[in-house]
Amino acid sequence: DNYPAIQAAINAAATDDVIYVRPGTYFENINFSGKSVSVISEQGSAVTTIDGGQHDSVVTFTGGEHGTLAGFTIRNGRSGFDTLGFGDGGGIRIANSARPVILQNVITGNRACSGVGISSRSSSPDIRENVITGNTQFGCSGGVGGGGISVTGDEGQFLFTQIVGNTITDNSLNSASGAGISLFAAGGAEIRGNIIA
Repeated sequence: DNYPAIQAAINAAATDDVIYVRPGTYFENINFSGKSVSVISEQGSAVTTIDGGQHDSVVTFTGGEHGTLAGFTIRNGRSGFDTLGFGDGGGIRIANSARPVILQNVITGNRACSGVGISSRSSSPDIRENVITGNTQFGCSGGVGGGGISVTGDEGQFLFTQIVGNTITDNSLNSASGAGISLFAAGGAEIRGNIIA
């Protein structure tokens, strides 16, 4: 109620704040900008959408954040070689030692080269109880893959990713491997209780 857009609320928030988002469709690309805050929809993904408008990744964590993103439909994102993500993470891009919890979202209709739904690079996310479906590789051949999720770039940082209880279906790659999940130099990972189809 206090801000017209989710990004405006993030910009105004302090560490450990919780931002509750009313139902609706928000046409924006949000960046947590190093802030460890939680962004949670009040009534869930069926009625609360963030639409990236094909401009960039819909949601970005690239500054060591450890907040939560919960209860949204994340759609219409695009990460190409002309965007900040440089082909990673059409729906959600996680990098640079970020540790977010990605909980109970629907991540669909996004495009990227790698990690089309979610890309995690040199980070330790907890990806739990999401539906990741209908995401499509575009703009490259090869890459590390991951139509649903890609996890890359441990580089001795002792990272640990949790991918638990998700439904990962109908994601497509033109090339590369792992239409559901791809791990490449991924460090530690727990992949448990998912449906991948």
